Amino acid sequence: MEKVIYISIVSLTSQIEKYLRIPDVIETGIKVEYWDLKNIYFKGRPFKDTILREYSRDINSFRELKEHLKKEELTNTVFVLQVYFEWRVLSLYLIMTRFGCKIVYFPWVTHARKALITRIIDKLRPIDLFRASLNLITKLCKKAGLVKKYDLVFTAGRLTRDAFKDHRRMVNINYVDYDYYQLSQNNPERIISGDYCVFLDEGCVYNEDVKILDMEQLDSGKFYGALNHFFNDIEKRFNLKVVIATHPGIKYDKNVFLGRESYEGKTCELVKDCKFVISQSSTSTSFAVLHKKPIILIYTDEYAVKRKVNFRTLEFLSNKLGLKSYNIDLREDLDTFEIPAINTDLYDNYKYSCLTSKESENELSKDIVIRSLRDFRI
Repeated sequence: MEKVIYISIVSLTSQIEKYLRIPDVIETGIKVEYWDLKNIYFKGRPFKDTILREYSRDINSFRELKEHLKKEELTNTVFVLQVYFEWRVLSLYLIMTRFGCKIVYFPWVTHARKALITRIIDKLRPIDLFRASLNLITKLCKKAGLVKKYDLVFTAGRLTRDAFKDHRRMVNINYVDYDYYQLSQNNPERIISGDYCVFLDEGCVYNEDVKILDMEQLDSGKFYGALNHFFNDIEKRFNLKVVIATHPGIKYDKNVFLGRESYEGKTCELVKDCKFVISQSSTSTSFAVLHKKPIILIYTDEYAVKRKVNFRTLEFLSNKLGLKSYNIDLREDLDTFEIPAINTDLYDNYKYSCLTSKESENELSKDIVIRSLRDFRI
């Protein structure tokens, strides 16, 4: 295999580049390109935090995509298709299948499955019933062989492995946070002196996904008002400060969190030395699991209604880690919440379900990915 082409429907960012281990692949001498299909799916919509790389190119139509595919030496090229398979991208998958492309897939998330009753209720709504029907047609296309299965899937933990068990080739790697945890283990330096807890901000008001997925806007004043009220209670009750691990790429006015210390790109380090973690559905909750820190899960009334996917992830975390979640809009929950004890067995189960495997836990994913791509054969 001589070349890797990454295909995505969103622009390249530092986070995506790191997650896909692109710089590490380039270092090996393998040719790399990143094909950005945002103008097909989100024409005219700007993306924040886009980075420019000489290996990145825009693809503006399916016709243009086909022209590029015709020029590629497909026998020596692997396509990393960073697009979840569902009805909106069926045309893309059909084209890749028709050209006989070798397709590799990195699952982006590893958890948060809907409960059966939630799935039933959702499908009773007209718009969700319509989308469910389209997804059913999409799945039938795959079963009929019109869309090929992935030639290789990189899986992080049992859940992703189970989700892709019908694929003939899977390779165990680590979720990106687990790799970062490994790399930070030998750093004894503290960022903050004194006692503190850390809030894992998921940017659910200003996150780019809100625009991309056309989510309902949260009332920012109400949402951050509830958060800061809760943080005030925490600081008084436990005589420590709350610091904020901000979502990547979001630049907050210092008044949003009432002047509290905020850090970007330092979540693992902050969690390592904190007393406990406050989270909603952030994937960075993984750092609390790995560092064996108590976790307080919180939400608001509006969050539960307008951020359904996030709320299901929160419910998943609650069930998987044996944690109670607290509605910070309710006085009763504010008065009765407690810092939970750590259930080591449940934390370890989460680690191997969502973050790593026995086979990969002592390696860095970049080494596994490079080895697998370099030796890729069908």
